[in-house]
Amino acid sequence: MEQKDPNSGLSTNFKTTYSLMLFVRYSAIIFDCDGVLADSEPLSCRAWNVVFEREFSVDIGTDYTAILGKSTKDTIQHYVNRHNLKINSENYDQLAKWKEEAYIDLATDNLHPIQGVKSFLDSIQTRGITIAVASSGIFSKIQFNLHQCGLDAYFSELISGTDVAHGKPAPDIFLLAAERLNIPISQCVVIEDSVLGVEAGKASGAFTIALTSTFSREPLSKADLIVDSYEQIDLNALFP
Repeated sequence: MEQKDPNSGLSTNFKTTYSLMLFVRYSAIIFDCDGVLADSEPLSCRAWNVVFEREFSVDIGTDYTAILGKSTKDTIQHYVNRHNLKINSENYDQLAKWKEEAYIDLATDNLHPIQGVKSFLDSIQTRGITIAVASSGIFSKIQFNLHQCGLDAYFSELISGTDVAHGKPAPDIFLLAAERLNIPISQCVVIEDSVLGVEAGKASGAFTIALTSTFSREPLSKADLIVDSYEQIDLNALFP
């Protein structure tokens, strides 16, 4: 059973993790987008419902656990296999296009940033910390999400799921982000909200923080650090 510090309210494991972090100097933070910067996971999942219901009269249900963190291509493949759909792989691009159109319809004027992220990004900007976005979504969706949430001015380096051959839980997207930032992945911090994202972050060699905006703590247990809000991430410990 975790013990709580009566002053901070944080677990002793949480505080021990930060103590260990003092032995490593980090230089960059790589953010996932959906569920980490933008509160977009529910809207994105609903968009898949719209497409599969309209095009195939298939009800994919409301349990999206298996697709969270997957690339668009891998998500389509998941539902094709699950519902035994006869779809040629060359039609995947059209499905992806329909999904993004449905998502934009749902998300326009209804999308909001994750609570606390703007203040966190302001603190990062003040410190001059290098940052990037590495998301399984397509590039235009990342841009749309950041713009709708008023976060686009913070980021100049965006990596999408179409930039890599293998989606999460493969580490490719985070390794590419570190390469583009010209910073060793061992000096990068990854912030994720999904199980697949945490696995990808850990596999890449980055220090991986899981934010419980989408999953509870237990499924995210492989992360180096689990937080319930951005207020629990101590930049003084990460970047002394």
